[in-house]
Amino acid sequence: MRIVTLLLTSSLLLFAAPLPLVFNGNEKISDDALFAALGLRKPYAVEVWEDHPAIDPLALSQTLSALTSFYRSKGFYHVKITSETTAKEIIITVQENNPIRVGDVKINSQIDIDSAITLHNDDLFDQEKFSASKTEMKKRYAQEGYCNAQFNSKAWVDIETDRAYLLFEATPGEPCTFGAISVESTPNIDGRLTASMLRFEEGDPYSVEAIQQSYEALYAQEGITRVIINDNERNGSVVPISLSIEEDERPIRFTAGLGYSSDEGPTAQMGIKHRNFLGDLKTLSLDARYSTIKQEASGS
Repeated sequence: MRIVTLLLTSSLLLFAAPLPLVFNGNEKISDDALFAALGLRKPYAVEVWEDHPAIDPLALSQTLSALTSFYRSKGFYHVKITSETTAKEIIITVQENNPIRVGDVKINSQIDIDSAITLHNDDLFDQEKFSASKTEMKKRYAQEGYCNAQFNSKAWVDIETDRAYLLFEATPGEPCTFGAISVESTPNIDGRLTASMLRFEEGDPYSVEAIQQSYEALYAQEGITRVIINDNERNGSVVPISLSIEEDERPIRFTAGLGYSSDEGPTAQMGIKHRNFLGDLKTLSLDARYSTIKQEASGS
């Protein structure tokens, strides 16, 4: 009885061992894209040490479901996917059939967003591109200062004619302006100083680009490790701003090194830098370099 149990257990483990995955019949979508959809990667030809992508036969049904969903997201609503498991591999056969193509794209917008829409007539109806187009449309309106714009994006899919009809429309509302700016100070950095680094003032036209430039200006300060510019509140067309930062808890950085050169012989150098010396983001730097023929010291 013990021998029978052992043999049965061994058989189950063998059956559940991962098997190499092979695709057959896919024409419009490459093997690499299908492997990526499953979280796998096919090794390059030079990577002879890497194994071919494999899956557990027990997870085959989930694999087929994931591939079907992936194909549908790329416009292949009529795809048929089957599998065959042999002793050496799992063969997945794909019958792509006719895909859904874009039949018409309507854009109703007061600003030019044509370049934001990446789907055009007769393109494959790619759901990722559709979502990306919606996101880019909203971004364009925010860049133009319309923080309260209303959007309506829809896709009608006709599986009988294999056509998708798309609508992208936006109602901008009033142009927005920056409202009151509140700033949190830290123990060693005055909030008025960080507020002066913002690239906008109260009453200026609302601008995503100005916020991005403000992030860049603040992160350029070595004594700051984190910046949050909160523009999520709305008071009609006015956008109040709250700014908070985190200062470096370890502002002192020490460096040292040893070397040798044929011109100077043995060399040594060391430096120390305080990135928030006496507060308010002042920086103190001291550097020294020593060799048998030259000694240097500098500070800033």
